[in-house]
Amino acid sequence: MAMTLSEIEAGIKLLSLQEKRQVLQSLLREVADATSDLRDLLTIEAMEDIDNGNFVEHQDVLAWANSLGTASPLPLPVPKKK
Repeated sequence: MAMTLSEIEAGIKLLSLQEKRQVLQSLLREVADATSDLRDLLTIEAMEDIDNGNFVEHQDVLAWANSLGTASPLPLPVPKKK
C-alpha cells in the first residue's frame, strides 16, 4: 500500500542526519543512472535517424543560426531524407 505524503514526512523526521544523507545519496545515484540510461537511449535513436538519412545538414543549421536576429531570419531547417 502506498504511503501518504504526511507518512513519508513523519518517517523522514525520524531519520538521523547520517540516514538522511544515505537516502539522498541513494536518490542521487538513481537519478544519475536514469539520466545516463535516457542519454544512451536518445543517442541510439539519433544514430538510427542518421543511419536512416533523417538529419539536418550542418551547413543548413549554420545558415539558420546565422540568420537569427537579422531582418530576414530563415525558417527552422528540416531534415532531408537522403
